[in-house]
Amino acid sequence: SFLKIFVYVFILTLILGYIFSRRITFPISKLARSADLIRASRNQNVLGATFFSNRKDEIGDLARSLDKMTKDLWKRMDAIASFAADVSHELKNPLTSLRSAVETLSKVKNETQKSRLIKVILEDTVRLDRLISDISAASKLDSDLSKDERKKININKLISSLVDIRKTSLKGIKIILNLDEEVYVMGNEDRLVQVLDNLMRNAISFSPKKGKVTFKSLKKSGKIYISILDQGPGIPENKLKTIFERFYSERPLGEEFGTHTGLGLSI
Repeated sequence: SFLKIFVYVFILTLILGYIFSRRITFPISKLARSADLIRASRNQNVLGATFFSNRKDEIGDLARSLDKMTKDLWKRMDAIASFAADVSHELKNPLTSLRSAVETLSKVKNETQKSRLIKVILEDTVRLDRLISDISAASKLDSDLSKDERKKININKLISSLVDIRKTSLKGIKIILNLDEEVYVMGNEDRLVQVLDNLMRNAISFSPKKGKVTFKSLKKSGKIYISILDQGPGIPENKLKTIFERFYSERPLGEEFGTHTGLGLSI
């Protein structure tokens, strides 16, 4: 009797072990094949691991993570391709102008026209240098942010220091600080300065002569709000989202073309 019970238990153990192993190893094997298929494919429509995403166990968690990772990777690849196309387009404009000016310079004998062409060449060279610097900053931003170390920052002190540094380039614009109680955030100081400096320079460039630019900081519901207000024309309602797109530039009247790359707000 003991031997019979042992045999039955042994057989039952084998059957249950086979069922459980199939329930675990089969989905993992299928997920592995799916990952190989995604890796080898160049088609975004190839399904990831959606066939196990409805499961409520660890296999379901793994399937959902793999599916999300696949979609994020495709988005990143699309973004890289789009960025490369934008860069190519933006670099061609000053290069075409530069080439045309250089080719014409050798044929022109009039000194006034030569001076104008040399000025065009210098302006295009400066524009190219500015473009390449901003493109470099934009392309390595994700990588830099992942390595950046966060530390405790006094926001009001940061704003005051930035205004003091930029006082020499204010062009008669008055800066007003309307800052709340001392507030602190965990972040990267250099990146925050970069953001605030970009917004301040935009505000100054759009301000009328002897205008005012007001910095405000406010702590509310566990969040810190910073605003930079100028007396310029404001952002058109239909451009509120467009201004953050790469290479889009909304410039003040009378400003020379190519002074800005249109990457500042995007960065």
